[in-house]
Amino acid sequence: MTYPKVHIAPFDLISEARQNLNNNWGIAIGFTLIFILVSIGFSIVPLGSIIFSGPLTLGIVTFYLKLTRKGNHDIGDLFKGFDNFGNTLLLYIIYSFAILLGFILLIIPGIILTLGWSQAFYIMHDNPEINAIDALKKSWAMMDGYKVDYFVFALLYLLFSILTVFTLFIGLLWLIPLMQTTYAKFYDKIKYANFPEDKQDDENDYASHLVDF
Repeated sequence: MTYPKVHIAPFDLISEARQNLNNNWGIAIGFTLIFILVSIGFSIVPLGSIIFSGPLTLGIVTFYLKLTRKGNHDIGDLFKGFDNFGNTLLLYIIYSFAILLGFILLIIPGIILTLGWSQAFYIMHDNPEINAIDALKKSWAMMDGYKVDYFVFALLYLLFSILTVFTLFIGLLWLIPLMQTTYAKFYDKIKYANFPEDKQDDENDYASHLVDF
């Protein structure tokens, strides 16, 4: 079954993300600080950035999906990705290598792959049993018709990131939570556009706290 494309207005979605962060700024900023420190620590380890980036990415996705779905999010979510270490590692390696190759050969293919596969970790969060290849395939299918929308968000947040230089980059502590919350809401928007029957299931799961990724 084919579902109609949902309209996504960039600034409206960013506004919704800000509302989700109301009363959550403190934990979101703390989560960001810990992520930065952990990432720096892992980068010191040989190949640490490659080995641990996949699980950490899934941890970020877990935290912000729980936040947007009003679930029981906490700092420990950062390490949830290690429960699915093999799949997250493989997903990160395939994703990074293919995109790097796309940029080396020609910039445009790299951008298209980045956009098309951007939802893979979110999909892996909602489907812990899925393998890396299938997550990438499902992301590509879900992003059909939404690549330009996602590209607009990426450009906006790139501009905002550059502007944080005027705050000595301290502004990133607020910008990163806003960005990640926006991306989580973007995923839910296109997920429910393609699979509207999942919306009630997700709300029920988080309301009852039965799902623990």
